[in-house]
Amino acid sequence: MKRGTLLILAIAALCQYTSSFAQSTRYQKTSDNPDDAINTMLSILPVDTYIPSGKYSGLSICLGASGAYGLTSRIGFEGNASTSYVSIRPGGYTQVEGGAFLNLRMREKTKNTRVILSYSRTSGVNSTTTSVSYLEVPARVKIATGLRGGLNYSSTGIKTDGIKVAAASGQLNLAGLYAGIQTTNKHLIKTQLQGESEPSPTGALFKLYADVLLYPVSSISDPFLDSKLPSGNLGGRAGILWVVAPYTKRQHPNYRAFLHRLNISTEIGSKPVEGFYIKMGAGWGLFYK
Repeated sequence: MKRGTLLILAIAALCQYTSSFAQSTRYQKTSDNPDDAINTMLSILPVDTYIPSGKYSGLSICLGASGAYGLTSRIGFEGNASTSYVSIRPGGYTQVEGGAFLNLRMREKTKNTRVILSYSRTSGVNSTTTSVSYLEVPARVKIATGLRGGLNYSSTGIKTDGIKVAAASGQLNLAGLYAGIQTTNKHLIKTQLQGESEPSPTGALFKLYADVLLYPVSSISDPFLDSKLPSGNLGGRAGILWVVAPYTKRQHPNYRAFLHRLNISTEIGSKPVEGFYIKMGAGWGLFYK
């Protein structure tokens, strides 16, 4: 019985080794350098949604733009802007901000990343079957942690319902500063697959941040509402940015502009009068470097 068990385990181990060896011969890692990933980008966000929970403001769907410029690996500038094209409150929503970041700590670690070996899609009469084969390959990951800060301005249309406060509408204008911390995580490897003429990159970039918002200018355009609603001067937020493919067209032999320029952002926070909010956007890179 023991011999039979040992024989089965030995066969299973041999099959696993043979499978791993066969897969490894189908690719060769030609580059593993996170510094090859982009550090400058300009993106447009056709859908940038702002959802405040306060009862005086409402949902806005915006057209947005964002950008970052890495002067060095430690110092850079960033900013974003958005304005609503659909809003359930008169006056809509507009935001503009710009600032700088300083990375104080740089470190590296090794983490497995998935490299696609083959991809196929078969369409049937009633369904479509997708088959993906991939291999996990160790990659160098660069993590930069530091400080950020800058100027922030937003204008939001608000409207009272006439129950606790007489019915009126106006613009909530907030102008001030943001300051906080951020960490950026990126990796980029290139693999030469069997049968391919050129190596293909695989990578990703994530940025996480948390800020304190200070608004020395916090006012409502309607004098009546300005005297009735306590606007406050403090807020806060936290968010994440995901750049799906942080490389340029010249680095990929089979570049697909739609998928390879996709970036997604999510932010939660709190602002005076508007209260807790969620901000979500999806966009495409117009310029990567």
